[in-house]
Amino acid sequence: IAYAWDRDWRGTLWHGLLYFVIVAALLLPWVWRNHQIAGVWTLSTISSYNLYYYNAASLEAELRDVGTADVQAEFETRVAEYLAAAGLVETPANQVRAHTDLAMEAISAAPFRYAFVHLRSDMNSLLPAASDFLE
Repeated sequence: IAYAWDRDWRGTLWHGLLYFVIVAALLLPWVWRNHQIAGVWTLSTISSYNLYYYNAASLEAELRDVGTADVQAEFETRVAEYLAAAGLVETPANQVRAHTDLAMEAISAAPFRYAFVHLRSDMNSLLPAASDFLE
């Protein structure tokens, strides 16, 4: 790339711009769709769901020494309560907001413990033999 840049910087710049335009043209319709449906400018609307029902639930289960499935069932009730307290109807956009707010509330209550639980989960996924070390 450095050689190409020195030799023909305008051509390299043009190809880079062309690449950016093509990628943007492919991704923007999906981002627009997510904004229309869920009210967020993002490629994936599942991230708030995963943050709440998996990451925050794992933390809560660890703190209370109960199963993650039990916590996830409770979390569903909390989402309904959050929406009712805020006077919001159950739409995808409001669910994204509820999942994000409730997850951040749970995680910010014990950020270092969350980091440990999350790291242990990642290490177990990537290096199964490391799970004994972290237990």
